Amino acid sequence: MNEKNYRNILVAVSGLTPQIITETLYGLVVEKKRPIHKVHVITTTTGKRKIDELLLANGRGKLYTFADEYQLRAEDYVPDVHIIQDGNGRELDDIRTEEDNQIAADFIMNFVKKIAEDPTNRIIASVAGGRKTMSVYLGYAMQLFGRPGDMITHVLIQPDILESNPEFFYVPANVSSLKIKKRKKDCTFEEIECSIETISIDLAEIPFIRLREIYPQNKWPEFSSFTDLVSLTQKELDKAIFQPKLSINLKEKEVVIESKEEESLEIKLKPQEITFYYFMGQHRYFLNNEEQIKKYAGKFLEIYEKYFPQKKLKESSFTKEKVQSLRCKINKKLATKIKDPRILNLIQINSKQKNNLGVIYSIAIDIDNIYLNPPLINNSSSSNHQT
Repeated sequence: MNEKNYRNILVAVSGLTPQIITETLYGLVVEKKRPIHKVHVITTTTGKRKIDELLLANGRGKLYTFADEYQLRAEDYVPDVHIIQDGNGRELDDIRTEEDNQIAADFIMNFVKKIAEDPTNRIIASVAGGRKTMSVYLGYAMQLFGRPGDMITHVLIQPDILESNPEFFYVPANVSSLKIKKRKKDCTFEEIECSIETISIDLAEIPFIRLREIYPQNKWPEFSSFTDLVSLTQKELDKAIFQPKLSINLKEKEVVIESKEEESLEIKLKPQEITFYYFMGQHRYFLNNEEQIKKYAGKFLEIYEKYFPQKKLKESSFTKEKVQSLRCKINKKLATKIKDPRILNLIQINSKQKNNLGVIYSIAIDIDNIYLNPPLINNSSSSNHQT
């Protein structure tokens, strides 16, 4: 896409010192000559009051004086202010409790995700303002949803006396010096004059690892909260890092696991157990309900009778309850041998309730790392390895 077709979107978190917004705009627009097409600020009700009071002030605030001094259209930089609120619409006036932090994390995550859905948006995330947890959550959200071209920034101000000083908003134009009050240890103030030549606002770009590509075609899994998405993403990373080789030998009633982290493991299963686990190796997913049992019971039985004819079974031997029991027995044997929980999570048969339809059983390991012996039985897919 042509660079001119992108829209630079500034997303900032702000607390009691909203001057971080004008400082960032100074660094971007004045110093780096980068156009900003939209400004979004995430804050609390207290933070919004500070923005209204100091930056806007009905057209007389510091944002307007900044724009006037640098011959900019102030209206182009008036921020859309988004107050952090919970699922019931309750707005936060501060972030102090664990619950408040979780609400802030979910709000920031969902906001960044929405902005990132538009491929024409280039996100510039400023983590210089707000409570530290707000900045951390914004940085994490960028790691999860940020794309090539998106960036995280922080502002560095010199001299130190101006850092977080409530009277400093940007480097003023057309003056040779700036008088500013400094708070002393006895809580009184003294006025200090700074030469403009000594004042600088440097916009530092913070490199970050982009994780969104771990989900194929950016198809995000279902998640209910920031914590939930972090957990799901960690599992995907573990899969990429600790992906073992899983061999399922039906005739030998044996599962072999080879990984970089552990020595090769050989785990023996009983005939019905290896039959079901072989089936899971073929399909990787199975919805355990009456309808699916009727559909696949014949296939279970066909595999079983071909390799274990000594003991006859009927289709009725494979019931929903029997499959549930087989899953538990298989997982128990796997857990006895596999000591690394990250590998166990990839190899065991996981379960998740699917609304009222039943329980979904799944194996998380990539299908390309599953080796079946003998070759696939009654399965049109040919993506599994054969040994």
